[in-house]
Amino acid sequence: MWTSAAIVIDHHVLAEISIAGIICDVMGGLYLAYDLLGGRHGPLRFITRIVTYTLFFCLGYSILLGFPFGLIAGVGLGLALGLEFGYLNPLQAPPAFRGKRRSLFFGFLRGMCFGMAALFAFGWVFGLVFGLLTSIGLTSVYLLGFSPSSEFLVVEKPRLRPRAIVASIMRGISTGTAGAIAGLVSERGVASLLFGLEVGLVVGLVSAIVSIFSPFIEWWADNLPVRRLGTFGTFLLLFGLVLQSLQYWVTLFDIPVR
Repeated sequence: MWTSAAIVIDHHVLAEISIAGIICDVMGGLYLAYDLLGGRHGPLRFITRIVTYTLFFCLGYSILLGFPFGLIAGVGLGLALGLEFGYLNPLQAPPAFRGKRRSLFFGFLRGMCFGMAALFAFGWVFGLVFGLLTSIGLTSVYLLGFSPSSEFLVVEKPRLRPRAIVASIMRGISTGTAGAIAGLVSERGVASLLFGLEVGLVVGLVSAIVSIFSPFIEWWADNLPVRRLGTFGTFLLLFGLVLQSLQYWVTLFDIPVR
């Protein structure tokens, strides 16, 4: 059996590759089923939207703020944005998603998601203060008409509107201020304040990027030629299988794992 002492694979890297393969399989299977079952008019539109946004948020936050924060915040924010875009029509939305209650609900939900993620990643004091202040700040911004869905138009080709940029800046200022105060309360000192400010601004930046460009992604997906998204899902599914098989090839060729 062929072996190579020069090749050594870290077991964390191997696990991360396998997890990436699972994610590719889930996304690929979902896109394939979404396309085969009617696309935007099919039963999987709502679920596909939530899973896609969850992946975007998880990747952005995990890269910049670490995996624990990225996983918790990504799942929560993906669910919130999917729900918000899924009930744009007030006549179809549940009572909790109408009028001012809509702003209160989604502002509070996002703030709690950020607080929970920060609690596990940076400590309970920082997480509690950050979550509370972010909930208050985002709810206030949403009540002023600057929620992510305020500029989302289902029937039109999306455009990058100045109001959407202003809304993202206001939400970024809100989370940045909340982070700075949370850092100051949790540790006290300039370094803690700057750390909290950095966390808050990163949170606002990732949220702004996803919120601004999500209408473009949705419009692009809805206007793809027939079966194009299903084809992409098939390739993604196969790529995921290749990634997951790496752990077995490592065993088969007796490659050392540390």
